[in-house]
Amino acid sequence: MNRAVPILCVVVAAELVGAAALLGWWAVAPSSPPAPEPPRPEMSFLDSVTAAEIRERQEQLAADRAEDWRALAEIYVLYGFFAEADVCCRRAAALDPDSFWTYFWWGTALSRLGETQASSEQFRAAVEVADGPLADVTWYCIGLNLLREENPQDAEKAFRTAPGYAPADYELAKLLVRSDRAADAVPLLDRLIQDHPQRQKYCQLRSHAARQLGDSEAAADFLDRADFATEVLSSDELTGFLEEQIGRHGLDVWIEEGRRLFAEGAVAEAAARLRETLEVEWRQEAADLLAHAALQLGHPDEAIRVVKEAIARSSPTPERLVVLGDAYQMRHEYDHAREVWERSARLRLHPAAHERLAAHFAQRGDEQSATRHRALASLATGIAALRRHELETAEKELQQAVELAPQQAHAWYHLGECRRWLGEREAAEIAYRRCLTIDPDHGRAQRSLDRLRSSPSPG
Repeated sequence: MNRAVPILCVVVAAELVGAAALLGWWAVAPSSPPAPEPPRPEMSFLDSVTAAEIRERQEQLAADRAEDWRALAEIYVLYGFFAEADVCCRRAAALDPDSFWTYFWWGTALSRLGETQASSEQFRAAVEVADGPLADVTWYCIGLNLLREENPQDAEKAFRTAPGYAPADYELAKLLVRSDRAADAVPLLDRLIQDHPQRQKYCQLRSHAARQLGDSEAAADFLDRADFATEVLSSDELTGFLEEQIGRHGLDVWIEEGRRLFAEGAVAEAAARLRETLEVEWRQEAADLLAHAALQLGHPDEAIRVVKEAIARSSPTPERLVVLGDAYQMRHEYDHAREVWERSARLRLHPAAHERLAAHFAQRGDEQSATRHRALASLATGIAALRRHELETAEKELQQAVELAPQQAHAWYHLGECRRWLGEREAAEIAYRRCLTIDPDHGRAQRSLDRLRSSPSPG
């Protein structure tokens, strides 16, 4: 035991010497460079909630983590601070050179700054670390940059590198049509329309391709389909993606929360959140939703106030006027409600407005006016179903419209269109002829009838 004590003392002394040496090295060694200061753009034009979220992300950068720099870069891109996003992405890439999203947001920021070649370099870096379909997205973005550089040959190669990715296929089809290769574009466009039948620009380009190939029947048919299509997309998919992402930040999160609560039946909670939103900043979507919530809660005065302000700030849409009329009806101001619904119906054929007017006149014993509005409600519902290509529903509603109002030329025309798309050739011809008997100058009916005679199917 006495022999062990000197040995233990020697060991402890050695450890103390080692610790002292290590502490001495720490004292003289250069410290790690502090995290750089983030760029802080002027944000007075933003709502206070979004600005607060950005400031919170700026403060998180003290830890100097790649994910925090990347998160700040993303929100900078979404709100137009592209030069600041460039700075953030540079730091994120230095800390973590293997992140797809760092290079994606970097390429997007540079693209928005007009630095297309530098942007494509970052998108190509993103391709190197992309998983699966994300590579297709980046090749599409590279192709867009090349188009902006007026380099269609290399842009075509980029789009061909992402086969099966709808946005790239569409841009490739456009290049083919514009370079007189419509026959090569047709298979691409037919597949796109089959997968996305309601996308307007796909049908428009298919009509252009058919016209280039001398197929006037198909050109007219696809132009009709474009007129009925309900999906009108952004100029390019990258812009559409950025518009969608904005909904994940700032005041848009509050609006989405209000919409979710309303859909779940928590109407009072939804109304409270939407009121809070409007106190921060006026947003049309929040106001429209709050007006509906106020009606469900039995608060017509609030609904009237909110709708009137929405109309003053934006426009008297048929939908807003229907809600305003509903609020007046809740206050038992029936004539005032009727006047507002009639104003809605004059703006655009709107099923809800005509349904309310039909009920209003029926309650007052004016069956002729009630029947007329029932017919118009069916016509509006039928046209909407036709636009969605729900042909059986459309035919049922349009048939009811012509039965209620046999002299309504427009209803006969749309019934003919519906029957033509259903392949009911003879029935379609009867509808077109009835339309032209009522209105001999109905040019669209005459055109459709002429086309029907030359082609048994809509294509």
